Amino acid sequence: MISGSLLLFAGLLYNPLLFVVDEQAMRKTEWEALRPALSAGLSYSREEEQSLLERRSLEELVLYKGRELGITADEAAVTKQLEQLGATSADRAAALKELQMTEEDAKSNYRRALIGFELKKRMTQEMQVSEEEMTAYYNENKELFYVPEFRTIRYLRAKADDAATVSRMNGVTAKDFQTVIEQFQVDPNGRMYAWEELTSQQVFAQNTSEPFSAFAFQAPQGQVTGPVQDGDWIYWLIIEDITTPKQQTYQESRQKIYSLLYQDKQTNQFRSWLEAQKEPAGYGLYPENLTASRWDAFWQDLPHNVRLLF
Repeated sequence: MISGSLLLFAGLLYNPLLFVVDEQAMRKTEWEALRPALSAGLSYSREEEQSLLERRSLEELVLYKGRELGITADEAAVTKQLEQLGATSADRAAALKELQMTEEDAKSNYRRALIGFELKKRMTQEMQVSEEEMTAYYNENKELFYVPEFRTIRYLRAKADDAATVSRMNGVTAKDFQTVIEQFQVDPNGRMYAWEELTSQQVFAQNTSEPFSAFAFQAPQGQVTGPVQDGDWIYWLIIEDITTPKQQTYQESRQKIYSLLYQDKQTNQFRSWLEAQKEPAGYGLYPENLTASRWDAFWQDLPHNVRLLF
């Protein structure tokens, strides 16, 4: 009778284990209830869900270690974070509804984040970045500290066969350029005008095309240039401002390099420390149970469930 009931439970009622930290376990039904808030209601692949599950399990490990060290969240900071969702309770309620969260869910998330931040800070507080490390990084990655030329560009775009626009733009001066192009009716799929302030050639190419961007970054400043044909389009443009490209010196780049290396070292050191805490904390992750049958999960989880019971 007992064995029959056990088999029935295993096949029809068992709730698979997804992860465990010490005596705290996350089971499949709990995960399915929590998952919409974690994914903000967006669709996800099986791989993305497994990644989300692992991230949640590591957060629980962080909280477990935080509790061991007596770390708690500053409730004033939690309230301040919550207020960033909206100036009024109605605004916050609307924002939380979009995120499929309650106010208590949001507060819980903020508390978790604050505890994690404090634990990470404590476990890496002795870490340092040397001058030698920063100098070596600069010398090996100088291209990251090269500031390219930026241009402020005002332009009009029209279809290549738009004879009326070609006629109207004939002889337009730099002084009248903005006034004239604003007189045209804008059609995102046809005629349009735009202004891009201190844009790079790469970014400007994303909004137009690589050939036209290359042309614009050779055009003279302060003059109306056009019509310039680019495939099915024609352009008129004026370059309003040009910056001088430069290679930043080490001293100019030093603070940025320090921040990059510090964050990278801090993340790696904390990740290594957290990895070492898994075994003492009884950490286990079982993403295969997301798709396993209740029967298979029951027998796979049996040793873990016995440990949790005793």
